Amino acid sequence: MQFQGGPGFDWFPDSKGFYYDHSERGEKTIELRTVDAETGEQKVVIREKSDHYVDPGETHAEALPLGTLYALREARPPLPPGIASANAVDAAVILRRLAYRPRLVNRMSQRVDYFHAATTIADKAGIFYLTRALDFAAMPDVIADLERHWRSLGLTEQAA
Repeated sequence: MQFQGGPGFDWFPDSKGFYYDHSERGEKTIELRTVDAETGEQKVVIREKSDHYVDPGETHAEALPLGTLYALREARPPLPPGIASANAVDAAVILRRLAYRPRLVNRMSQRVDYFHAATTIADKAGIFYLTRALDFAAMPDVIADLERHWRSLGLTEQAA
């Protein structure tokens, strides 16, 4: 049973104690604890820790630099291989499609926020279509196109 929004707990059949789950903020660590009803002494029976969970509140708040963004397309008529700039509307659609959880954008009423983020990213970094053949033999040409594009944007100097 839950007590006023706190942890749920259950009594042992002999009523000499109870047990409950305890979790740290963000559920990085979850413990099963027992409590002796007479003494109030608590013991941790099981402790599980997630080394891979990232608490959104503990992440870096400042935006990291972004060179540019590419939306991949297959080269087939009438689209030849190459790199082309996406217009503002396409850029917003591309970013929304690439959202971590696109369905949550609607459910959490974040469409306007995503549109503003898309226009900022498009303005600062640029959003491009990378049209390439779906063939490993064409990979050297794709890499050459990307390197040429990065040089034209001045990105190779920034990375050095």
